[in-house]
Amino acid sequence: MAMECFVTPDGLLINELAPRVHNSGHWTQNGASISQFELHLRAILALPLPQPVVFAPSVMVNLIGTAVNIDWLQQPLVHLHWYDKEVRPGRKVGHLNLTDSDTARLRAALNALVPQLPEEYASGIAWAVEKL
Repeated sequence: MAMECFVTPDGLLINELAPRVHNSGHWTQNGASISQFELHLRAILALPLPQPVVFAPSVMVNLIGTAVNIDWLQQPLVHLHWYDKEVRPGRKVGHLNLTDSDTARLRAALNALVPQLPEEYASGIAWAVEKL
């Protein structure tokens, strides 16, 4: 079971509960020994389910109604996952994963993204930086 949450000015908003592979675990693509997607397929196919090993702290930034910005790729920790969907307001079109064992470096990379993203991303990134 996955729970999708958003940090809003009024507090935490629970947007969706999903009994399936969900975007809340997309960080596993870059931050763990096995991704949630592979584990899901293994479970369906009755294959071995190893305990995932987390490599380092990871942060995922959902890209909602935001066009690709090639400048993101200049950041050494950024992994862009683009869904090749039409960009529309409110539509999730991709995500960025950032992973690093050095939390100071991860904080710096997140802060460097702020001017490259729409203004409304700043509060969520500040929240993630605070939690690291």
